[in-house]
Amino acid sequence: MRKPRPQITRIESLHPRYWGAWMLLGFMWLLGHLPHAAQQRVGRWLGQLGYAVGGSRRKMANANIRACFPERSPEEQDALVRDTFIANSIGMVECTRSWFGDMTRYRRDLRIEGLELLQAGLDRGKGVLLYGGHFSILDFALPLVDAIHPVAYMYRPNRNKLLDRVIENRRAPYRHDAFSKRELHALIAYLQAGNLAWYAFDQDLGAKHSVFAPFFGVQTATLKTLGWLTRESGATPLFLSQWRDDHDGHYRLRFREIPDEFPSDDDVQNATILNAMMEEEIRRDPAQYLWLHRRFKTRPPGEASIY
Repeated sequence: MRKPRPQITRIESLHPRYWGAWMLLGFMWLLGHLPHAAQQRVGRWLGQLGYAVGGSRRKMANANIRACFPERSPEEQDALVRDTFIANSIGMVECTRSWFGDMTRYRRDLRIEGLELLQAGLDRGKGVLLYGGHFSILDFALPLVDAIHPVAYMYRPNRNKLLDRVIENRRAPYRHDAFSKRELHALIAYLQAGNLAWYAFDQDLGAKHSVFAPFFGVQTATLKTLGWLTRESGATPLFLSQWRDDHDGHYRLRFREIPDEFPSDDDVQNATILNAMMEEEIRRDPAQYLWLHRRFKTRPPGEASIY
């Protein structure tokens, strides 16, 4: 039996500690109703501003990109940092449309690669588990996947209870269910019932929950549970990436088969296979990946922090 998630009460949401969150939500509501072209301009401006201001996010992006693209010159690395700020800021603005605006056009005009792989997996009747990552249109992509088939996802609750409640409520029309990291057995049962679930696995949850496997040549803490989830559920594993086609304002989902060697009993091998697929997808358009977080926070014993 899954425990009900604690909900913030209406009275509690009016506490002064949440006034800033209410202001942010009001701003996001306004962004969510802007025309597409205006959203793109606002996102680009916010990205340029974030890059210019710098701060810890820029330091993280600099460190990540230096580690992952050592073959690029310092000027090329810095250009990628700038483009990353822009692409991800546009993505944050696009998320407001998925929460507060109208997604009809984008669901109708969606471009899909590998749809036959998804359909074949669903036809098996044992569920499909989509492995993927934090590309810039992550939240915007949820309604796009739902346009193909009802989908559940793994999520991490927001520390701000008001933001968590509002965002999860706004995701609700486009999701079949949602599972926290403490609900893996419920996720397995959901998959065994023949359903579709999405798991963005590219988060550093510490050495206890991880093995180290290469990612852009860097030994990277990668979740141990990846192969176990597929083995226990019996679901078909596929890789999902999601993209903004900048040249014409369309959006793309790409489903890929995962090699037959996955899953094995070797957690390092499983992590290596999925990290390699993630790297291949990122190299298609590196700026559209979320380089703004500490992907390499946990280091192997004796290795210095890259930050």
